[in-house]
Amino acid sequence: MPQPRPSNDDAEDSNCSDSESELGAEDEIGETGSGSSGEDEEVEMDEEEEEESTDVQPSQVHRMVDDCVQKARKGCPCIFLRQGVHLRRISSKYIVDDRLEELSILPSEAAAPVALTQCPIAMIQDIFCVPADGEAAFPAVVISNLSPEEKDLLLMVVAQGKHRQSTSFCMLLDSPEDRENFMEAMRLLCVASRFSAAIDHREHDVNVAEPHMPQALCAIEVLPTQKVGIDFFMRCVGIKAMMPGASQFKNGVPLLPLMQREVVSYISGYGYTPKDTEVWQAASCSQSRPKVLRPKFQVNVRQHIEAAKHTWYIVESSLLLDGPPHRLDWLAPRRLVHIRRYLYDPVKETFGVEYKRHLGKIGFARRMGPPGTTERLRKWFSALASAINSRKAPPLIVALTLHFLEAPCLLADIH
Repeated sequence: MPQPRPSNDDAEDSNCSDSESELGAEDEIGETGSGSSGEDEEVEMDEEEEEESTDVQPSQVHRMVDDCVQKARKGCPCIFLRQGVHLRRISSKYIVDDRLEELSILPSEAAAPVALTQCPIAMIQDIFCVPADGEAAFPAVVISNLSPEEKDLLLMVVAQGKHRQSTSFCMLLDSPEDRENFMEAMRLLCVASRFSAAIDHREHDVNVAEPHMPQALCAIEVLPTQKVGIDFFMRCVGIKAMMPGASQFKNGVPLLPLMQREVVSYISGYGYTPKDTEVWQAASCSQSRPKVLRPKFQVNVRQHIEAAKHTWYIVESSLLLDGPPHRLDWLAPRRLVHIRRYLYDPVKETFGVEYKRHLGKIGFARRMGPPGTTERLRKWFSALASAINSRKAPPLIVALTLHFLEAPCLLADIH
């Protein structure tokens, strides 16, 4: 499988496609302009830097993934190569189940086909092709029985089987384009499946952090208590374009709007005490101010992955609460362009002239994601958390932050 560009450069070659339209309803929050604060460093930075651009537009990736996955759910033709003393070719089709969790190879001519092989998508470790990996990566019995044209159509899927032993199978697709589309779709489904596996890995005993997995398919580090906010990611890469409820995300907007009237009730559910969207409730004279206000928000950015031709930064968040469950931990994969559009811009607009006082000394990540982007994001999120925990940030900013990061539902966690 072609390896992604080096991740230690923190390269973010993203550009919001035309389909990622701005939220336009008057009562919606979370999509605003860059604000009018006097933050000289940020203004100067934005003037000097070019707009984010990429040769591959997100909409192109979305269409390709959607098309490939839609076809895979119905079954796509392939030739399964059964290895033994002699190589046997079996006319087959590969198919992905409706939950997008399992890949199966079925004989195409059988009346009641029994799978020739199948594996959970989350367990796929790598996918090899001759143009990228060379003939040496494949079994000799396979390579020696193929013509040069067939070698260009060859794929080998390597997965983790029972007892953590690697298993593999080879197949031929119809064209080089089908081969590339299959590989890209599987990359995204693998990432999404591992996010899903991270959500319930304790129930199913799924290992989602194998250190030997290649960067293109590797799982992120997930602590036992951490949940994963996956809906935003799956909508962005197009995986949920064919899933129930996708129609509510019109024009490609990957985040349900947060309404002004919902702010107070939304963050009150986590134990915050807002008076309205701009002011916190004052403590009564009989109440002494605690040394540490709860909820206490903690956030960190230290990991990133490559998916759908872009860098995704893993935002790790925690809420320390007064009552059970006492703590919420979760992860949220986000592109730099998402953080800028759906959080940085609205936060800056909401703070107004106060932005420079609370976060102005911490420069936001630069466009195009040059080296050091992860560290700049970490510092900016840390400053935002400090403003939230000191209640210097108004309730609206708390709501924007938790909403953007897809904080887990507290009631669901209790029950």
